[in-house]
Amino acid sequence: MFALVTGASGLLGRHLTEELLRRGHRVRTLDVKPSSNTPEGAESIRGDVRNADTARSACGRVDVVFHLAALLPQSRAAEEAFYSVNVKGTETMLSAAVSESVKRFVYSSSVEIYGVPDRVPCTEDAPKKLLGTYSRTKLDCEEMCARYSADFGIEVAMMRMPMIAGPGYYHEKFFTKMFADLGRNKTVRIIGDGANRYQMVAASDVVDAYILGAESRAAAGEAFNIASDPSRVLSVREMVQELIARVGSKSKVSRVNKSLARAVIKLTSAIGRPLLLEEYHEVAFADYVFDIKKAQQLLGYSPKKDDVEAMAETVKWYWSSTGERRKEKGERGIGKV
Repeated sequence: MFALVTGASGLLGRHLTEELLRRGHRVRTLDVKPSSNTPEGAESIRGDVRNADTARSACGRVDVVFHLAALLPQSRAAEEAFYSVNVKGTETMLSAAVSESVKRFVYSSSVEIYGVPDRVPCTEDAPKKLLGTYSRTKLDCEEMCARYSADFGIEVAMMRMPMIAGPGYYHEKFFTKMFADLGRNKTVRIIGDGANRYQMVAASDVVDAYILGAESRAAAGEAFNIASDPSRVLSVREMVQELIARVGSKSKVSRVNKSLARAVIKLTSAIGRPLLLEEYHEVAFADYVFDIKKAQQLLGYSPKKDDVEAMAETVKWYWSSTGERRKEKGERGIGKV
């Protein structure tokens, strides 16, 4: 397989590029960041997915495009920027893929298009209630992928993920603060009683799903929830407690009243330093679990890591990369206190 990965310097893009190379595939990357961020062994093009000439050059001779490049909610960009990068960028890449006779286009979507699901585990045919501008752009792009498939015959597969955990995670301040608190043995605060379930997925499992999406005939024209095993999703409180034990922290768990949490989130948003993006308020209090049977049955998808394992890997990576680990008496420590 000769694969193009857009957004290859990001968390998922880097994991995907490395795994494709490990499996012996030829990989080209397209990213606005310097090629120094690209895994060794990949052909690198520095450029913008919105540029038609760059997109066509990147798509030349490839078998499959993995389109991951996008503005994330945490970028806090203006609405126009989200539509320019996410929607125009996707249309430019689809057009280039068609003009260069690319067979398969794997699109990186999000479970955010469901908003807060009415029923869980949420299936792919659930109502699309959206959470904000980012999720609107993702749904618009899914519809665009379907149109290009119908009009031009390009095979598309759309992957919908919840929060992706793994080495390289830096996106949401709410979680990186928790990682730092765990390293310093400080109290970890959860919103409400923590009885709700919040599903995640390991980056390595998403990578497996993407490659299955590129190789499986059954993937063409389909959208899939790609997440951890829903039967193994713990409550938020249980997950945090298990995580504390798994990483060897001495942190304790405490509750924050929902009303107080909402007030703090609104205040931090108002001063431009949001602890949690406002569109995620209700998600923080709800069961957020997604059905993966379709991916299991059509793709053979089988997630290997549960949420605690994925988060433990993320926490340990964060500690090693930032030095956020308390020096205990008698220990050498690994960095900043």
